[in-house]
Parts: sequence; structure tokens; C-alpha cells
Amino acid sequence: LGHAGVVKQLVMSNADLLGVRSSATMKRSPSMSSTVSKLFSFRSTSIRSTIPKSCLTDILDSRNPVLVSMVAQALIKSPKLLDSLSTEDFLRFLSAPGRAPIHALNAVFQPHQLGYWQQGKDRLLRRQPREAFIELEKSCNVMEGPHYRAIQRQFDTRQVIDPKTLEFIRELLPPECNRTDSMFVPATAFMCHIPLVHKDLRVLLAIADCPNNEIFSTDGCRAIINCQWERERKMARFRAVIAGIEVANFMAIIFITDE
Repeated sequence: LGHAGVVKQLVMSNADLLGVRSSATMKRSPSMSSTVSKLFSFRSTSIRSTIPKSCLTDILDSRNPVLVSMVAQALIKSPKLLDSLSTEDFLRFLSAPGRAPIHALNAVFQPHQLGYWQQGKDRLLRRQPREAFIELEKSCNVMEGPHYRAIQRQFDTRQVIDPKTLEFIRELLPPECNRTDSMFVPATAFMCHIPLVHKDLRVLLAIADCPNNEIFSTDGCRAIINCQWERERKMARFRAVIAGIEVANFMAIIFITDE
């Protein structure tokens, strides 16, 4: 397999790459939510020579395109490690050479089926939405919500979905048309395993500076850009109008002064 292949197999087997290489042990509680555990809070100390490093940090520090790419690929099969990644780790993957940024985005943004149970008249009704109304201009819906495991756990135990989660699914995958510029199309739900990366400006800058332009073809990249554009669209158009008015004023001033 080679060294990179061995590391890939270890990551797929849920090897603890985030554990520090020291004699002290860290207590880690299992997380079933999308909240990232603060595994690296001790890194804020100013004495950098005494900061213990994790195996993942060593891998990213190596800048080895094959090794980092193998680890990014293996994250898809390692949900425990994936849910423990920090935004800083994700940013380092995005700046890595080779195809590591693409593999990291595909690992962090993964498709999941949002099945749930509803109470019918005399029996439970199973729902698994695969179509939705999507706005043509957006091409995707982006929402903050629960971890997919919380929804999957209710589905596996045949629990009737709670109203709050049901509202989230219906807003993410609307079964009814609420706008005239929307289309009913096949839809797939993706979950970002690192919370709130779509609101982090550092992630957007890292995507813009990514050495591999193929990153813009990934579903995760398009979702982040669409979300940021949705937040900035009104102000961007307003600034464009103001800039047009300023150009027209300058042209008018030049025309008047020339006469």
C-alpha cells in the first residue's frame, strides 16, 4: 500500500489522528450533534514550543500532496474523525496541494437521506423526500439544522418526528411551491459536518485562493458561494447602482466642463 495507503486505511478505521502525541490522555466525550468539540483549545498558549501536536497536524505540516489527499479521501469513511474536525483543520486542507481540497470538501459535505415517520389515521407513514421546489436563481437551499444522526435515530426507532425537525426538513426540501421562480426537481440533502463554515469569511477566502480550480465544481463549494452571495446580493446590487450613478455624474461633469 505504501505509507500514504496505510495512513488512509488507518483513517478509514477511525484511527484517532486528533489525539496528541504525549503521555497525558485527553478525555473525549462522544458527540451526536454537529457541535465541534474544543479539542484544540490548549493551542492558544504563547509558548509554541511546548504545544503538543496531533498526528493530523503532522500530516498537514508535511505538505505531502499524496499523503494529505489520501487522508482527505479517507475522511468520508471516518464519521467520528470528521465530526471532530475544526474549522482551522478544514482551512489547512483547503490550502493543501494536489487534490486534497476537493477530497476534503467532498468529505465535509456528504449526502444523507432525511427519512422520517408521521402519524397517519391508523398507522405510521414513512416519508423520504427526494424531490423539492428549488429557486432557479439559488439552485440550492442552505439552512442550519440538526445533525443527520439525530434525524436518522428517530427514523430507525420509528419515532414520530418532532414538529421542529419536520419544519426544518420542509424548509430545506419544500414540498410545495412558494414562489413563481421555483421548479420541482429531484433533490439531495447534503450536510456539512463542520458547523457554520458557510458563514466563515476565512473559508471563502481559502476557496478563492485554492491552488486547484476544480474545487469550484464540488457541491460543497457551490453551496458556500451561493449562501454568501445570498447574504451579499442586495448590497452588491445597491453598490453597483451607486457606482453607475457616480460614473454618470462624472461623465456629466466632464461634458459640462468641456463646453
